[in-house]
Amino acid sequence: MFYFSAMKHFLNLTLLSCLFFSFSCNTAKEELPPADLIAKEQMASLLADLALTEATLNLNADESPLKQNDSTLIFNTYKQHRVSRQQYESSMSYYSKHPKEFGEIYSLVIDTLNAYKQKIQPKP
Repeated sequence: MFYFSAMKHFLNLTLLSCLFFSFSCNTAKEELPPADLIAKEQMASLLADLALTEATLNLNADESPLKQNDSTLIFNTYKQHRVSRQQYESSMSYYSKHPKEFGEIYSLVIDTLNAYKQKIQPKP
């Protein structure tokens, strides 16, 4: 249960940070999407997996041998989704400046994490 509350907390902080950032940066002209923009559905899947990776690393962080390999785990998440870190960062930058689209992505992330939760919760 702690695992999912940590994920929820992480997602809420990330979403609030990105929304704050997007409202604080007021640009005069509309930014074009990067050529390698990650599609919304793929971005949602990637963010869900990154949240799970982050939660795994934070779970028993003091004792975990995974902590030494945290960048490897995150890199493997990018690799699994066939995106580069630069592609992820440019897509995050774009979506953070488009709060409506970013909100849609995070709705998909929450749906994905809730589906994972339903799969692993014991049946009564």
